[in-house]
Amino acid sequence: MVIALIRAARRAARFPRAGAPGAHYPRDVAWREEAQFQAISEVELLRMSQMNAYIALRGSDNIFESSDVRRPRSSS
Repeated sequence: MVIALIRAARRAARFPRAGAPGAHYPRDVAWREEAQFQAISEVELLRMSQMNAYIALRGSDNIFESSDVRRPRSSS
């Protein structure tokens, strides 16, 4: 999907930017202080104010995907 969007943007003579911000980090690494959130929001506001469009694709793992699959009994 992302590749198709990038190609479509280029055909329209636009400059696409793709990112994958969904990386998972341990809590102690991902935690930020208020000043960091303020700095990040200022940078993001400037970046987005220069855009013609913004498309966000989001999703999550389905932790119940295999919940109805019967598990074989162990032969102990």
